[in-house]
Amino acid sequence: MTGGEECPSCDKLSEYCSSADVSKIYNLYGITEVSCWASYRNLSPENDCQIIGVPMRETLLQVRDTRGNAVHDGIGEMFIGSSSRVCILGDEIIPKILSDTKTVPLFRATGDLVQVENDGKSFRFLGRKDRIVKRWGQKINLALIEEAARKNACVSNCCCISDDQKGLVLFYQLDNFKKGDESELRCWLKTDGQLANSASIPDITVQLHEMPLNSNGKIDHPNINHRFELPTRLNLEKFSLLHSTISILSQMCSKS
Repeated sequence: MTGGEECPSCDKLSEYCSSADVSKIYNLYGITEVSCWASYRNLSPENDCQIIGVPMRETLLQVRDTRGNAVHDGIGEMFIGSSSRVCILGDEIIPKILSDTKTVPLFRATGDLVQVENDGKSFRFLGRKDRIVKRWGQKINLALIEEAARKNACVSNCCCISDDQKGLVLFYQLDNFKKGDESELRCWLKTDGQLANSASIPDITVQLHEMPLNSNGKIDHPNINHRFELPTRLNLEKFSLLHSTISILSQMCSKS
């Protein structure tokens, strides 16, 4: 069973499964405020690993737009609800009708964006709502950049962040601590990674031996940027200009 983090890609999943393997892998989806086991889906290399499974008993899945209206076709935020699987947060007051009759479901926002498909019967996970950023006038999804990077056979894990000073930064970890060429990964993302949108190409790629984790064992997205000394975007532009100037001068000298 997998859960707690984004589901592995089908390519990664196929590395652990063979045609002769009879074991089953399930992806669990949920939030602590209701249950980490709110829905489940049996995974295989042939099906879409980004589809959220069916809700468990006494659990409801609902997608809403920014106005709180239910979304039956399109993109919205996933909400998980239940009238029996209820977690009280702090000094929160639950409506009396809920505590008395247990018939009114209490919904919690997950912070996840999903695409409603198949006449509202299936939900495709798109990423965290707070991981949609605007860059060069275009909205980009940091989770989709990470998904593209993980398609590289050598990349075992990665984390993409957006920083006002440093630009778009992709931290990545290679299998078996291999040493990789960071410029090669950026080129790969443009071609095999299928990141055709130039706004989605990272300004900086940083190879790590291991990903920093928070106390819950998840990648420490909010603080990963502050743990490493990185060049700013301005310094990168100066370096790029200097590199171009040196190349031009070198070509001129070779011709003379």
